[in-house]
Amino acid sequence: RLPPLDGDADASSIDAKIGGSALNTAVHLASILGARSAVAFYACVGQDVFGKMLEAHIQSASIKSHVVACPALCTGSCLVLSGPPGRAFVTASGAAAELGIGELQPLVEAVREAKGPVHVHFGGIYSYSATLRRDLPEFIDFLRTQMPGYRLTVSVDIQGHEAGQVAGVNELLPHIDLFKGNAAEAEAVCGLKTPEALEKLSQGRRAVVITRGASGADFLDAQGQGLAPAHCVEVKDATGAGDAFAAALLASWVCGTPLAEAVAKGCAAGALNCGRLGGCESPVTVEEIDELMASEGRT
Repeated sequence: RLPPLDGDADASSIDAKIGGSALNTAVHLASILGARSAVAFYACVGQDVFGKMLEAHIQSASIKSHVVACPALCTGSCLVLSGPPGRAFVTASGAAAELGIGELQPLVEAVREAKGPVHVHFGGIYSYSATLRRDLPEFIDFLRTQMPGYRLTVSVDIQGHEAGQVAGVNELLPHIDLFKGNAAEAEAVCGLKTPEALEKLSQGRRAVVITRGASGADFLDAQGQGLAPAHCVEVKDATGAGDAFAAALLASWVCGTPLAEAVAKGCAAGALNCGRLGGCESPVTVEEIDELMASEGRT
């Protein structure tokens, strides 16, 4: 329970964990891909203890860091209240909201220098500034012009369903290749519940994945529509499950795996992350994903 003002409440533990929607996905993605492909991370942080923790975690995960320090602001942080009934969050966006097109110029250079296909994932859109949301469609179109010899694909994950958190996403849809969100986020964007939201968000052109927790994940692309079942696991902490899902989904789908199989791997990764504390303290591996799927005859 939450304490009243001037009150107190007991908790079984209070832990400081590295996380954040986009960071969780990047860490899990680097773990799943291993040496197969490089992962880079772009963000703004404060010059504080949390910023130092974040950068150290990025380095330990073998992720190429493009983190910009904003001395006047705190590192984006989130207080996660987690227990049997579910979760609640208290968020301070801090430096995270300072990310803009200027801070993404290293991404432009990386795209220009690419020697093969590139995928760009925009995670945690709920924390983006109004300016960045407004500029993203044009920026994505510009990125595509910078590598005419190779394919560039783009995905988004909102991680928020309040009106202010999904603002600008509809304008972004025509410019992306994959939309991933949970049922509440999908409904907030298009005004429809699953499965009707699949068609609305796809518009016949893009892949759409809508996660529904213990009910699995619905998906739709040019090859068809389906439902990937969830896995039955003991839940220790659901924090970051959707981010781990996104990582496994992208690790497969971007490399040409059919969407149905990629979503199944995402379900396995999300379930595995529910069995550990924190969003990405102990990232899932491809071996764990394959083992869980094999144990339930889903390979």
